[in-house]
Amino acid sequence: MENEPAKILVIDDEAAITRLFGAALKDFDCDVVPAHSGEEGIEKFKGGGCRIVFLDLQMPAMSGIETLRRIRRMDPEVPVYVISGFYEKYFNQLKEVSDDGLEFEVIKKPVDTGSIRAVVGETLGTRPAKDGK
Repeated sequence: MENEPAKILVIDDEAAITRLFGAALKDFDCDVVPAHSGEEGIEKFKGGGCRIVFLDLQMPAMSGIETLRRIRRMDPEVPVYVISGFYEKYFNQLKEVSDDGLEFEVIKKPVDTGSIRAVVGETLGTRPAKDGK
């Protein structure tokens, strides 16, 4: 459909983070799709239609780095925002991913609703559908 809501995939093992994204974006014309592991995120990404991916780095089982690599193999164009409070811990791995030509942006945790709204608004070139702040 032409006017379908934008699909925003949020991959984070912390349910509070995925809920934060849902609350932050409730006024946008989008569907926030939570995934609580890298494996679940990959499955939901395979379903297609993702306009933006927010990805945590530190997760059990499949790491955010491996999840990022798999997403990039499926779609090198969709914007991916790595969100992590442990960015420094993963710096070398992220540099390696970047050196491999895989693009992503970094947002440091703690992330706030204003930052989430700004990134989504800028990336999608849209504003909230409702008059909410």
